[in-house]
Amino acid sequence: MLIIDNLPFTIFETPAGPPEEPETDPGVFWMEWLRKNRYNFVAGFVLLVIGLVAALVWGRSHKKRKVLKAKRDAEVRSEKAQQELEAAEEARQLKEAEEAKLLEGLRSTTMGTSKSQILKKHLEETAPKDPAGFVDLLQFWIHEDDE
Repeated sequence: MLIIDNLPFTIFETPAGPPEEPETDPGVFWMEWLRKNRYNFVAGFVLLVIGLVAALVWGRSHKKRKVLKAKRDAEVRSEKAQQELEAAEEARQLKEAEEAKLLEGLRSTTMGTSKSQILKKHLEETAPKDPAGFVDLLQFWIHEDDE
């Protein structure tokens, strides 16, 4: 026969779970948590407010920069368009002047083709362009018979 004297009898019993905690009110737990973490809570709230303020300031300045850039781009585009219009107007005026000169040349050649009229027209055109040469030519004609 076997005698078991040194083993406790609690081995054969079913173990009881951990002792049950008394029912607590959820509000009490919340207040304890808030009391323990109040500095973390306040710091998080302050960081949140600082972040919101920084986002608002950055957003407004970013918007202002976009508006200023758009205005500058519009001014540049309008200046380019104005320059293009001026260049086109100048080209048109030059073309009209050239056409008028050509038409005048056609009209004058059809009216009379005598040598004196052609010489007169040539002298009228060259006198404003080269006054010194024109004076030399006239002096040569005047003194041509003297030699």
